[in-house]
Amino acid sequence: MLINKKNYLLPIKKIFQIIILQLRTINNLNKDENLENAGFAAIEDVPLIIDLSSVTDSDGMGSVSVQWQISSDNKKWTNISGATNQSFTPREIHVGNRLRVAISYVDGQGNLEPLTSPPSTPVRNVNDKPTGSARLIGSAVEDSALVVDTSSIADEDGIGGFDITWQRSSSKSSWEAYPTAQNEVLRLTQSQVGYSYRAVVSYVDSHGTREVLYTSPSETIDNLDDPVQGEVTITGEPKEGVTLRALSDSLSDEDGIASISISWETSKDGRNWIGLNSLSGPVLQLNQSLVGSQVRARVAVVDNFGIETNLYSQATRTVENVNNKPSGRIVIRRVGQ
Repeated sequence: MLINKKNYLLPIKKIFQIIILQLRTINNLNKDENLENAGFAAIEDVPLIIDLSSVTDSDGMGSVSVQWQISSDNKKWTNISGATNQSFTPREIHVGNRLRVAISYVDGQGNLEPLTSPPSTPVRNVNDKPTGSARLIGSAVEDSALVVDTSSIADEDGIGGFDITWQRSSSKSSWEAYPTAQNEVLRLTQSQVGYSYRAVVSYVDSHGTREVLYTSPSETIDNLDDPVQGEVTITGEPKEGVTLRALSDSLSDEDGIASISISWETSKDGRNWIGLNSLSGPVLQLNQSLVGSQVRARVAVVDNFGIETNLYSQATRTVENVNNKPSGRIVIRRVGQ
């Protein structure tokens, strides 16, 4: 007699019917399982129950001892530690091996009677989903790096080597492959600014099942202001009447250049500079008011993120005077007129 889930005593015959129903359910799910040379199908995480309804002994039966056994070759059998109950549930560690149960009892005449069941089919694996998660470590700022942490990922079926790819999105909803990154480290450069990134971590477990996990998306990558490269130069001689030109063609900015504006400044001592507010643009005509002063160009560069950078050319030499011929004519008048 055994006890069902409602704690009622059931006759052996009833238990036999329950067991057969379970086995039929298993067989219906696995019609490809070859049971011709096996007593029962064994599947990971599916409980097995001993049916003793057909075991009789005219000498009488004492208490039955139960021992579940395992074999990798269907020849050498080993007792499974702690498996001494009428029910047994195969786990990952048993996958690929055969199971059987050995029972024994002492009959009414004092004889020890051993019996063994037919062996099972090799325990079939049921895929175990990975536990844990992949996560991103690092700051979502240009010139930093995002690193995939896989240390918490576990899989009862075993874990092969990780394959890591990256995806990016400007909205955190529609994702596209980012094929230039193929390992656990994503170095953030100017081209990544404005996007959110996530890593796709995949591996093949020990039973050939491919598992895929996604990290949570990063924050949108913030821009880090990049300095303007290059210099402003002035062409032309610092002499009255000469035209100076400020050249900014060599300027570049990794953040992009939205606008460039040029103005001019003058100084009597090379230290204190005054803006020539009425004079802007790349061209400066040197007139008499600038003689004796130095001049320089001031260039304001605004990048695509709205950051303004001011650069200055080298100061010219003191603007030289060029003799200006007098203008007008001499008029002679008679005295008394």
